Amino acid sequence: MSIKIIKFALVGFINNIFNYLAVIISNKLFNVNVFFSGSLGFLIGAIIAFILNSKFTFKYRNICKKTIIYFFLVQFFILFLFSTLITIFEYFSESISISWFFSTLIIFILNFFLQSNFVFKN
Repeated sequence: MSIKIIKFALVGFINNIFNYLAVIISNKLFNVNVFFSGSLGFLIGAIIAFILNSKFTFKYRNICKKTIIYFFLVQFFILFLFSTLITIFEYFSESISISWFFSTLIIFILNFFLQSNFVFKN
């Protein structure tokens, strides 16, 4: 279990690099507004996360349409929950950095649990 969570964290790091690059490139070079840049970054990051987590982290062999649908349902739930948590934490702490840190920590644990027990369950 511990090696999977390390792999999951590595995939998350790679996913966030591509997400960030997509946001910056689309926004700064192509003048795409922030909402659509963020959406594009999220989508690209999610696709990369799906590929890497299915092959590298969980070594999942039964990829079908249902797996892809479950993955994206989890990702949209995670996105909604992260946005909600960071808003709540920021209200009480008045620090976006602290809010981001605690929201990310909770989301990381929940996302790993959902991916390993719901999406890529062997």
